[in-house]
Amino acid sequence: MKEKYKNYGDNKKWKIPEDQINKFSESIAEWADGEAISAHYAFKNNIFCTLDTAKNAGVKSVFAKNNVSNLEKKFGIEILSVDEVLKINL
Repeated sequence: MKEKYKNYGDNKKWKIPEDQINKFSESIAEWADGEAISAHYAFKNNIFCTLDTAKNAGVKSVFAKNNVSNLEKKFGIEILSVDEVLKINL
């Protein structure tokens, strides 16, 4: 039986089985969220603005409420919405 794959870019080595595409995409999205937070921390930015509330990603998401709380406590990064950022008096 021939398996269906989706190719990403011109690189034929990146073949993702059709039944794994959603899981792969979700993993990449979480990785990108983590990288963005890491970059903010590395550059000593203490505010991260996002509309991501982890509604579909669940409790393991970087932006799940418990994880946001941990980021604020451990690293001093406030995760704020656009509206919250606009209310800040700089």
